[in-house]
Amino acid sequence: AIVFNHGYIPPQQYRTTERYGAYVDAFARAGFAVLKPDYRGHGASQGEPADTAYWSPEYTTDVLNAFASLQKLKGVNPERIGMWGHSMGGHIT
Repeated sequence: AIVFNHGYIPPQQYRTTERYGAYVDAFARAGFAVLKPDYRGHGASQGEPADTAYWSPEYTTDVLNAFASLQKLKGVNPERIGMWGHSMGGHIT
């Protein structure tokens, strides 16, 4: 499985299914389960977006919680989960 951490997109412009489709699709076609989390306050996620975006420990905490949930998903080997990030997602990763 792969946790795909997207780059910075202003929360008011972010849409869950826009952008990064080609990347997510490539991982999925290669046989990976892919989780692209919405950061807090982005898309359909609860909470308020972080004020400092790139330096927010809240986004990192959210991604680590998503990672822990992915480890429990049937069909996912908890010992073989990677993370990939672009831009701010790279910082989070």
